[in-house]
Amino acid sequence: MVQAKQHPHIVHVHLDYGLQGGIEQWLIAQMKQLRGHYRFSVVSCQDTPFFHNMQRLGIPCYGISPLGLQWFALGNPHVRFLDLWLWWQLLPLLAKLAPDIVHLHIGMVEPIVLKGFGHRVIETFHGYGTLYYRMPNTPWFRGIAKSFSSWVCKTFSRFIDALLVVSPAEKSLLEAQHFLQPNQANVHVMCNAVDVKTISTPLPFAEQQHWRNTWQIPLEAMIITFASRLDPIKNPCTFIAYAEALTQAYPEKTFVFMIAGQGPLHGDVVEAIAASPIKSSFRLLGHIQNPLDLFKLSDWGVFISDMEGFGLSVLECLASGTFCITHNVGGVGMLMDFPNAAPLIIPDGQTPTLSADEKEAYFLPKLMAASAYIMGMTPNQRAALREACIAQAYRFDIDVFAQTMHTHYQRVLGKTR
Repeated sequence: MVQAKQHPHIVHVHLDYGLQGGIEQWLIAQMKQLRGHYRFSVVSCQDTPFFHNMQRLGIPCYGISPLGLQWFALGNPHVRFLDLWLWWQLLPLLAKLAPDIVHLHIGMVEPIVLKGFGHRVIETFHGYGTLYYRMPNTPWFRGIAKSFSSWVCKTFSRFIDALLVVSPAEKSLLEAQHFLQPNQANVHVMCNAVDVKTISTPLPFAEQQHWRNTWQIPLEAMIITFASRLDPIKNPCTFIAYAEALTQAYPEKTFVFMIAGQGPLHGDVVEAIAASPIKSSFRLLGHIQNPLDLFKLSDWGVFISDMEGFGLSVLECLASGTFCITHNVGGVGMLMDFPNAAPLIIPDGQTPTLSADEKEAYFLPKLMAASAYIMGMTPNQRAALREACIAQAYRFDIDVFAQTMHTHYQRVLGKTR
């Protein structure tokens, strides 16, 4: 019998910079499914929620401190590889860990550098193609950075062992923006996935009551949830404007609006809520480790990002049996492609090119139209739509994903370094 210590060692490198993105549960589910075949470790920025959650779950997690150009890297991922302090820590750490595969979830240039140091490298693009495409080209160094990183990626990425792109839309975008060669042999679409069987388990009544009491939600209230980073591309302040419009449109209803997440717009969100005529209807939760109970408790979710590679939070919401209003960007249209969901999809409005006021003007009438569709449904229609959400989520179940990931790992392990 093969002992666990003899399993191939996979090191996930996810330098989240404390931004608290949505891939944490994805990584946990993957490692849980494949732990009988591999040993896993994680390298992350230290003292972030992601780092501490990995440690809490007993997953070996090694923290590094991205000083150097951290402020610059956060603003422009094209130049994150220039953070020399990061490399000073990362390269010796990987040499010590001696992984059989380094699985990266960052940047464009980083995997090419690690391949040059002799590692087997798999890179997963979690929406970075969209991020690169939408990155503004001012000031002048941003345009230069994008041109350089796209040239490096297009020229050298074919030497990486595998490039996994999270949706067909993202792959097409990377090709169109000249980050990848058309039909590049080492590029594969590898959608994110969740453990639908576990997530879709209904929330017991006692737990529903617990959360309603904890968050002071009246029993008669409808719960509308925004669970995203408080970041300009996620449009949290537009959600607040939507909450006010919805409350005005349905004065006979009681609504509670949940906002889960942290990010650079936290102060703006706090100010907007404080100035709102319905400020008592908001619950600002901050970062929560597991949003699934919140999704299950909600009547519907709202996801109006300017950009999305895949839409993992949308998938988690669907797997929870909760329908959601979405903006059709990146892989979201693929996730929402099921019966009776079309009225919940807002067409892609190319919103990254719009000002905050223009975004609000674009989203609000469409959010209200989708809400009217929901409010007009009978209880049986809502129940049927919830079942359709779970059925759709099973197309992206972790069981299918894990087997495909296992196949990619085995193919890469079969290569010489």
